[in-house]
Amino acid sequence: MLWAGLLVLVSLAVALQWWFQGGLRWKKQPWELPGPSPWPLVGNLPHLLHADLPVHFLQLAQHYGPIYRLRCGKKVVVVLNSSELIREALMRKWSDFAGRPHNFLEPSCK
Repeated sequence: MLWAGLLVLVSLAVALQWWFQGGLRWKKQPWELPGPSPWPLVGNLPHLLHADLPVHFLQLAQHYGPIYRLRCGKKVVVVLNSSELIREALMRKWSDFAGRPHNFLEPSCK
C-alpha cells in the first residue's frame, strides 16, 4: 500500500512539473498552422498509424488545406500536400529547409 501511494505521489509530481514547463500547451496560437487537435502525450501519432497513410494525408489536406501541422509528442511536423508546395520548399527555398530533421517515411517507402 505504501508503494502504491509513493508511486502516485511521484507520478503526480512529475506530471505537475511537466505541465508547468509547457508540456501540455495544446492551445492553438493564432500564428500556428491548421491541423487536427492533438491527444495528450502522444499528439497526432494515431494519425500516422493508419493503414493507408497517403489517402489519410489527402483527407487531412481536404479538411485543413495543403499545408497543415501534426504533433508527434512535443514535436511539430509540417505536412506539405501539394507537388507545387513541395517543389517550392525543396527547390526554391532549399536553404530554409537545409537543417530540417529526417522525414517520417511510411515503412513501404524505405
